[in-house]
Amino acid sequence: MKFSLLSAIALFAVAATAQTNNAIADIDYRARSLKEAAEADDTELNRECHKQNDN
Repeated sequence: MKFSLLSAIALFAVAATAQTNNAIADIDYRARSLKEAAEADDTELNRECHKQNDN
């Protein structure tokens, strides 16, 4: 019993760590890679620059 409980905890910890090391959860809770997150930030920055330049 102890071994299976510890195995389940370890498996959960490995799965959680694997996702957080390689991905970022956005506001919609979709896991994105670090590259996708950077591209999304660039898109928002670009949009804001265009809004400021239009005025």
